[in-house]
Amino acid sequence: MVSPADWAAAALVTVVAATVAAEEISKFRRESSN
Repeated sequence: MVSPADWAAAALVTVVAATVAAEEISKFRRESSN
């Protein structure tokens, strides 16, 4: 059984990963546009 704490940790990791990915994508787009 998955505890609420596990769900919270998984959600946090997902949000952090999405944020990092968005930063990498925006940085890549800025570099490629020059």
